[in-house]
Amino acid sequence: DEQEQRRILEAKLKDVEHDTVKSRLDAEAKIHDLEEQLEVMTKSKNQNKEYGAAMKSKLVELQNTVSVKFQELEQEKAMLEAALNQVQAQNEELAVRLENAEADLVEANAEVSSTRQELAKMGIEMDETQKEAEMLERQL
Repeated sequence: DEQEQRRILEAKLKDVEHDTVKSRLDAEAKIHDLEEQLEVMTKSKNQNKEYGAAMKSKLVELQNTVSVKFQELEQEKAMLEAALNQVQAQNEELAVRLENAEADLVEANAEVSSTRQELAKMGIEMDETQKEAEMLERQL
């Protein structure tokens, strides 16, 4: 009876030891799987961090490039506006000079016309004087 109980207890002990070993192996396998999953997740996290940092760096670089280009365009715009203002001022000056030249031309045309009239008048007077001189010569 005692031996029977001892065999039963030894069998139960072997079963418990077997179950313990099996449980420990299962637990170790589960721990190993979890460690692998953790490693994969850590690598993924690190890659995402690196990717995020790279994207942030590219974004900062792009922002700087856009900022520099914007400043260049603003400077070019200012230069073009200054050039446009200068051209407009030159055009206004040329318009004034043209108006003055046209006024001078009108005045010169008037003088030429007046001079022609005076010359024509003088020509008539000269013709008359010449005719009188010829008549006087004939009389002498």
